[in-house]
Amino acid sequence: MPTLTELGKAAPGMVLDTENDWGKDGCFVGAGGQTFPASTPWHQVPPVLPNNGKAAWRTVIMVNGIMTDVALQASDMQRMANSGYKVVGIHNDTQGMLVDLAQCVGDKLELDMANNHATATTAQVVADLLQADETPLLVGHSQGALVVSNALGRVQDGLIECGVTPEEAARRLEKLQVTTLGGASWTFPEGPKYCHVVNFMDVVPMATGVGVISGLSDTVHLFGQVNAPHHLPQVQDGLGNYLARVVDRSVHGPQDIYIPKLEEIAPTR
Repeated sequence: MPTLTELGKAAPGMVLDTENDWGKDGCFVGAGGQTFPASTPWHQVPPVLPNNGKAAWRTVIMVNGIMTDVALQASDMQRMANSGYKVVGIHNDTQGMLVDLAQCVGDKLELDMANNHATATTAQVVADLLQADETPLLVGHSQGALVVSNALGRVQDGLIECGVTPEEAARRLEKLQVTTLGGASWTFPEGPKYCHVVNFMDVVPMATGVGVISGLSDTVHLFGQVNAPHHLPQVQDGLGNYLARVVDRSVHGPQDIYIPKLEEIAPTR
């Protein structure tokens, strides 16, 4: 029988796989934590379904933030599914705290050197959704919101380059619904219907996201929450991961902070 220490290390997020995770950047994540190439049509990816007996009424396409490997993303997706959704993930890989933060800066400045394959996959999904009957909810947590914003911008720019007016491009994007959770982007293209969920105790959205304009927009749902950190990895297994989990458990994480709040703001059927 495994010891408590071994069980703790096996739990998602306790020890991140930063060595192998980069090869999954931009891949889809589905049921059981399976990964699928970015070339896979999103609707062919088997979604994560609720395991708490709740009925799933809508599809969510969810992009994760920094310091999240596939195992942890799959765990976050299960928590989202248990709110009443069918969840397909787009994986934003982790290569450790410093590399992840550097990529965030590159994403912020829309630099090619950021080389974020998750943005490319999300842009392809957005382009597909504009032609589809079904319109899943797009959800981005932390850097995932920045990925979604940049992907929407790429699609909008592509439409304009093809001769569509900016007003018509925004109109076409109106069919999309986007929810950000502690998002790291402060600008989003016009068109989609937005819901930005912001913990004002969370420095990520308050310093780098829409928290700075929370009083100026009715799309921002502001709340305050600080939890006592719990279920933390061991410091000797990686200081960056330890600090990331402290922040997640206390003010920033999808499972501990944002998804429970989203359930209050937008109850599912």
